Amino acid sequence: MKDTKPSALLKAKAYFSMNGMMGFIILFNLCLLFNIIPQSRFYALITYIAIRILLPGGAFGIEHKGGAPWRHFSENILPFGATLRSYLNLTFETPAKEFIEQEALPDAQFIFAMFPHGCGAEYRIVMDGVMQNVMPNIIAKDNLRTLAASVLFNIPLIRELSLWTSCINASRTSAENALDKGRSLIVLPGGETEQIMTEYGKEKVYLSKRKGFIKLAMRKNVSVVPIFGLLGSLCPLPKNTTIVLGTPLKFEMDGSNPTPHELDVAHALFTKELIALFDKHKKSAGYGDRQLQII
Repeated sequence: MKDTKPSALLKAKAYFSMNGMMGFIILFNLCLLFNIIPQSRFYALITYIAIRILLPGGAFGIEHKGGAPWRHFSENILPFGATLRSYLNLTFETPAKEFIEQEALPDAQFIFAMFPHGCGAEYRIVMDGVMQNVMPNIIAKDNLRTLAASVLFNIPLIRELSLWTSCINASRTSAENALDKGRSLIVLPGGETEQIMTEYGKEKVYLSKRKGFIKLAMRKNVSVVPIFGLLGSLCPLPKNTTIVLGTPLKFEMDGSNPTPHELDVAHALFTKELIALFDKHKKSAGYGDRQLQII
């Protein structure tokens, strides 16, 4: 599939909407910290207090208590959401039949393990506005959360952006509480390590030592769904972005906690399925010459 060439207008909108928003967030926090313009700290503080009071997610510690998703924001208001979806030509491949059938069940619940992290996590945020198209039952019941780094909830406006796009704190306690309430989770197991490994033209995931999400799924008896974003390493280039979902994997174990051997077996199976998912879709997505590297 050839990359869709965005118009000059769309390129400009993508550049200014994304960088304009991030620039505003940086300037806002600089005003809070250093009062860089006379009385700017006062006005920034008043503005932020109003945001915390008047808009969703104002309660302290809410990132540990289920979050504060704002679907209307991520679907319709998020400044760069629709623009970047068009710029990257972001699409979802039709999920596996097994996933469609299981997602439609009243008690549908999954851990979605997403790769790669990429040099940023913008595609995760952009995806949030269209997730209802691939998991309508889960989204309709407000049963999807994304685990995000704790530090994000300490930065004004970044905190709100994270909460409004369905993020909760990535602590073990928060993850377990969400699963206990019947919610599904999106995790990016590669984390910061995978993020800094991003290299244009190569597909690398940091997975060989990441077993915590598998262990969590086994302890909570929840299926794991591999997700891969075929996105040209998510550099700021107009590359077609195709998101593919694999078959739900349910792992067997004896007892309430997996043994090291059971965990290794389950992790090896997940790794095999992730590679197979990538190989199945890479050619149609325009990356047929690439091999997925597991690090």
